[in-house]
Amino acid sequence: GSVGTVMIDPFGGGGNCGSDNPDVASIRINNGSTINASFSTGSVQVDAQALNASGGVVSGVTLNYSSSDTAIFMVDANGVITPVAPGTATLTVCVGSKSATATVNVTF
Repeated sequence: GSVGTVMIDPFGGGGNCGSDNPDVASIRINNGSTINASFSTGSVQVDAQALNASGGVVSGVTLNYSSSDTAIFMVDANGVITPVAPGTATLTVCVGSKSATATVNVTF
């Protein structure tokens, strides 16, 4: 079969998680399950890591970030969250079929 071109949307609504990495067993978001962002503090850096089966950090892995609602917040390829409007949406960090999510609360 032919290989299609994958368009990467830097503020995408998800689905672009790249190919599976056999070394990656799970994704950890070190910010916690809830990330608070506000217009007064500005952008927030997501601290996420790819882990192997024994819980060690796998280096050199490209993490893919997405927002469930870009009207609430956007996130770039480096994991920087930019608040857009007050509300709650879900951040997903993924590598292939492995993913982790956190709730992002945006306030004034």
